[in-house]
Amino acid sequence: MESLLPELFFEDLTDAALLALRITVAAMFLSSGFLHVKNPRERGKSIELGTVFAFVLGIVEIAGAVALALGTYITIASVALIIVMAGAIGMKIFRWKTGMYGANNNGWYYDLLLLSSLLVIASEGGGLFLLQI
Repeated sequence: MESLLPELFFEDLTDAALLALRITVAAMFLSSGFLHVKNPRERGKSIELGTVFAFVLGIVEIAGAVALALGTYITIASVALIIVMAGAIGMKIFRWKTGMYGANNNGWYYDLLLLSSLLVIASEGGGLFLLQI
């Protein structure tokens, strides 16, 4: 059966799609990171890990987000943020026992989607639109 759209059309969009994915994921981590850095005491309490941990977590999220957005150190940034998301998923599954969707939509499905997106970014190298440093 023949595709409605030529395969070549999607191949041409790969780099633009990876850029869009990088920017989207970066925006999510930048937002989260700023919340951690802005009010580490409250954030640390909410994740049950302490003020210093929340602040460091925020710095890692901001640094990773900037690297993803600019296209620098893609693999390092992706791996660092994958570790963050694996930790978040672990907390939600084993400590808080929220379930995939959780009460009030606070489960780990969103974290899993971000982790999967980071795996795609890392495995594809971020595409062609990168800032070479």
